[in-house]
Amino acid sequence: MLTRVPNMNLTSICSSPTLLPTSQVDACKVWHNLQHLETTYSGFGSWYWGKVVPGVTTGHRRILSAECDGVLSGVVIAKSEGEKKICTVWVPEQFRGQLVATRLMEDAMEWLDSEKPLFSVPSFRKQEFQAIVKKFGFQLEQTVHELYGTGRVEHVYNGTLKTKIDA
Repeated sequence: MLTRVPNMNLTSICSSPTLLPTSQVDACKVWHNLQHLETTYSGFGSWYWGKVVPGVTTGHRRILSAECDGVLSGVVIAKSEGEKKICTVWVPEQFRGQLVATRLMEDAMEWLDSEKPLFSVPSFRKQEFQAIVKKFGFQLEQTVHELYGTGRVEHVYNGTLKTKIDA
């Protein structure tokens, strides 16, 4: 059973972020906010439009998002086909520290029916995700070199990655 963070008044920036049901998530609006990740993950756009969006249609993937006053305040992308994995976590800087990622990840883990989904973090962002990893008790099980790019190191929690195609 997942332990959920109670709904609370988070901060004055966004006193009540709204978690949107997948049926109301606008793939284009999400893409507009995530497209910068293409510079970090080569092929991110092809993956998003070629796997994520069609996967949402088939029910094998889910885009979970939160909004505050009509502004996207966070996104989590999860997949259940082949493995239970949280693929992407993104929260704009102005909404960080307000439990947006925590609440979205809780919803993703509930959808995945897993308290310990596969989760990977590049070494250059490991510090950013340290609190989330600790909060959920994720266990480092693998370190992969050059999976998502030359010279890149990916830290894998709660399982192991086979290939980048599995994302």
